[in-house]
Amino acid sequence: MQESDVLACLQWVVDQNDPDTADSSEYVGVVDTGKLGLAGHSQGGGAVIKAGDGEPNGLFITATIPMNPYGPSWVNPENQDGPMMLIGGSEDTTTPTSSFRAVFDAITSEDGKGGLLAELEGGTHNSEAWGVDPETGDTLKFDGAREHNFGEYQEVTELWWEFHLNGNARSGPQLVDLLDGAPWKTEPDDFGDLLQR
Repeated sequence: MQESDVLACLQWVVDQNDPDTADSSEYVGVVDTGKLGLAGHSQGGGAVIKAGDGEPNGLFITATIPMNPYGPSWVNPENQDGPMMLIGGSEDTTTPTSSFRAVFDAITSEDGKGGLLAELEGGTHNSEAWGVDPETGDTLKFDGAREHNFGEYQEVTELWWEFHLNGNARSGPQLVDLLDGAPWKTEPDDFGDLLQR
């Protein structure tokens, strides 16, 4: 998956909202095109980072969530349109937190849009995104992964979206509380200012 794929999917959603281009779509008039978010896991997470400035489509990306992101190179990640929540696992040997450290440093730099890094203690590359069979250690297949529903990642991502996309001011303090301590470790330690209205 590449950033062009992510933006093509997002453009499709935006187009489905327009009655002039998709009058029979169930999404007509449903999408708030002024509040767009991108999320992805692994290579999809890397593509989300690269697509977070909305270019070349010219879309404004309100916020992003790359989970266990993979990318062979990070080109100007500080150019995000909005803040980013990077999620990783302390036991991820495929894309350890150190592998996307440069992204976090860039988005929290003076030129960056800000964000936070949330690391799940004991989390692996697939443990939350897909789920792992506790007996075999194998990554769950389709039905099992659907029931797993992103495990520990689910609530934190929902609160991030509630705050940034739905304007729910209460979700900010709830997310701060949820990430304040085990099994999570965050950078910066105090990121409450990022989640205030």
